[in-house]
Amino acid sequence: MTNRLALARLTNRIIEALLGLTLLVVVAVILMSFVGLVPAGLAYLLFVFVTVFTVRSVPVEPGAWLGLRIVRRALVALIAVITVDLLFINGFDIPTLIALVLCDFALGRATRRVAGAPDEILDERQAIWRNRAYRFAYLIFAVAAGGVLLASDFVSSDTRQWLANSLQRGGAFISLIQLLAFLPSMVIAWTEPDRISGADLPRLRNGLAAQLAGLLVALCLVIPIVLSLSIVFAPMRISRITHPETIPGTTASSCMYFGAREEVGVGFGASVPLNAVACWNGTTAYESWGLNASDCLIYAGDFATVSTLECRRSTQPDGTLRFTYRVRVQSMFLPFVTRDVALNLALTKNGKVLQFP
Repeated sequence: MTNRLALARLTNRIIEALLGLTLLVVVAVILMSFVGLVPAGLAYLLFVFVTVFTVRSVPVEPGAWLGLRIVRRALVALIAVITVDLLFINGFDIPTLIALVLCDFALGRATRRVAGAPDEILDERQAIWRNRAYRFAYLIFAVAAGGVLLASDFVSSDTRQWLANSLQRGGAFISLIQLLAFLPSMVIAWTEPDRISGADLPRLRNGLAAQLAGLLVALCLVIPIVLSLSIVFAPMRISRITHPETIPGTTASSCMYFGAREEVGVGFGASVPLNAVACWNGTTAYESWGLNASDCLIYAGDFATVSTLECRRSTQPDGTLRFTYRVRVQSMFLPFVTRDVALNLALTKNGKVLQFP
């Protein structure tokens, strides 16, 4: 008993030290993101990492709902469906990954993270649960992973191609990591009776570390929603620059450089650039470089996808050069949140700029 009390005190001190470190990291990441030293996407990933680290350091109670076997089995079934679904998703689907992370978070709370807990904090009964769960998990993993590999390799060329595509997209790797890391916990959640924490374990105190962990989890859910909505509601930021440009071999013409950038969203969004040189000679205006179809594939998205809607260059009968570059920015967290962005250039045959950007 004395050893257990000493271990508990040491654990509390470690948690307090980690709590202070976590606060420093969170503040530093937020400040660096605001001043532009760290991209918002990277800052959010660091924030998620800190949140996971904090949550993992805090003991948890299953709660009234997660303590029920029927609820835990439904949770395990949902995780299994998402894990299989990742094999068929084209690329990284952020909402699906977020759903999987939330389910894994609930799974850890439902099982009190017995599967990964140190031996010192487990009683004899919990140790038996964990050992039995690992034996079943290894068997299930061998059957599931080995069965998929064998079936896809021997059934047909289409199944082999499907497996290769899944590996290239990354969905198969995520499913593999999910099974390796959480399958024992899934077995525990499925097999154990109601209230797996046991009557002999005292209810945990809801201390400062637990409150901070809950706050960080809430922020991890709210931040991407708010920043995704900024794609629609935040004003677009446009920067532009023009200056005369000298092009060798065009002595009879005048040329000008046109540079513009349109940014959508705050933190999560996209940046759409336009960089080109156009010339005129009194008869017609024409493109030197930068107004081609390949130039409409240049953009940067931060937790947002960008799709080209229109990329068109034309010369009017009066010699006016017109170029339209229009894209649609879509949030990766909230796919229904979209906004169209357009960059335009209209230059007359005498060098008068009618529209830019």
